[in-house]
Amino acid sequence: MDNFLKSKAFTILSVFLMGSLGFLIFKSKPIVESLNQELGDLEDRIAESEGKTEDLQSEFDYYESDSYLEKQARLKLNLKNPGENVAYIVRDEDETASSSEDLEEKSFWSNLIDKIFRRD
Repeated sequence: MDNFLKSKAFTILSVFLMGSLGFLIFKSKPIVESLNQELGDLEDRIAESEGKTEDLQSEFDYYESDSYLEKQARLKLNLKNPGENVAYIVRDEDETASSSEDLEEKSFWSNLIDKIFRRD
């Protein structure tokens, strides 16, 4: 056994095995780098998904809150709290139509000059 460890055959076999091992390590380096890049991308996507999950959870909590339900009851069902008075503001359609017609009658250049010189 001592003679085998000191022989040329063992030396050649050792060099061949180390060379093969080095070649395999060198060849697998791009694969490892690619996998590390993919792992980083996946970790970024996980962090982004967790952020979206937190946003959705806070939105969900808001929709289940009493203040949201009260606001929707006021808007959609016209409900009010006891002791509250409700006021409605109604716009006259003739006034809004005439003011938009006035704007349309002026040309682009007239409107531009009026805005530059602040004419009313």
